[in-house]
Amino acid sequence: MKLKMTALPAAVIAFLALVPLALAGAAQQPDVLAKVGEKNITKAQVLEAAAPQLAELRQKEYDILKNSLDQVIDEMLLEKAAKEKGQSVDDFLKAEIEEKADTPTDAEVQAFYDKYKNRLGGRTLEQAKPQLVQRLSLMKKQELFSELVGNLRKAASVSIYLDPPRVKVDEGGNPYWGPKNAKVTIIEFSDYQCPYCGRAEKTIKQIKEKYAGKIRLVFRDFPLSFHPNSQKAHEAAGCALEQGKFWPMHDKLFENQQALEVDKLYGYASELGLDAEKFKACLDSGSRSAEITGDQKAGAAAGVSGTPAFFINGRFVSGAQPFDTFAEIIDEELAR
Repeated sequence: MKLKMTALPAAVIAFLALVPLALAGAAQQPDVLAKVGEKNITKAQVLEAAAPQLAELRQKEYDILKNSLDQVIDEMLLEKAAKEKGQSVDDFLKAEIEEKADTPTDAEVQAFYDKYKNRLGGRTLEQAKPQLVQRLSLMKKQELFSELVGNLRKAASVSIYLDPPRVKVDEGGNPYWGPKNAKVTIIEFSDYQCPYCGRAEKTIKQIKEKYAGKIRLVFRDFPLSFHPNSQKAHEAAGCALEQGKFWPMHDKLFENQQALEVDKLYGYASELGLDAEKFKACLDSGSRSAEITGDQKAGAAAGVSGTPAFFINGRFVSGAQPFDTFAEIIDEELAR
């Protein structure tokens, strides 16, 4: 079908004539998203403000894709294993899971009741027993299923190419622990007065013990404004760095999170054998504050909105997560 050509109205012709000029203006300022009066709001400003939400969104998208990928892989492996035995998947799972799951013993039920008694609303063991037995049975079946699928994956040599979201975060010339050429680099943004950061340090010690020689840990400053003693504590660590005692001071500050007043910091420097006059001059001058501000800006641009925050080869981990969370990611990165 041919389209009938008609004359364009004069107003439309005038508008089209202006389009190239408008596009040219936009090309000159591609990063300006808005103006308030004569002041530009750039794309970089908006991205920095939205960084935490965008990082969370990317992680959620990856988690959904990863869970769906795992489901598809497991279904394929189960179908293959069932077919090799001449069974349907349902019959295969019944034989491998249902029939192998032991009934919870009275001792197991008692131990489970004792552990979660406070969550059972005052119910006695006998009152809660049916629910506990059901829960324990489900847990056993889940363990058997995970073991079964894990073995099937090993036998099939499954390779996964879905890459998790990564944020490019530089080290900022900050102190680090571990070999410089380690396969896994963990960049930590932390606050010496933050109780969650103190809790995370216990996990970091576990990581250092298990992965010594395989990881490098970089420490970056992120004192939060509502922690009154944190800024000076971070400056104290920087002053200790100038005398080659960063990590001893780092450990001392986390060991004494409730006592980070300036006079206490002088005392810690003395305990660690630092030159007292040099340390005091450094701390009193605030000469380390610019470096701390730089770390805070870098963290905010990467999506850090609270502490502790970690980037494991660029993979974002927020908060004081358990050791297993870190170990899973570190093992994946070491295997790449």
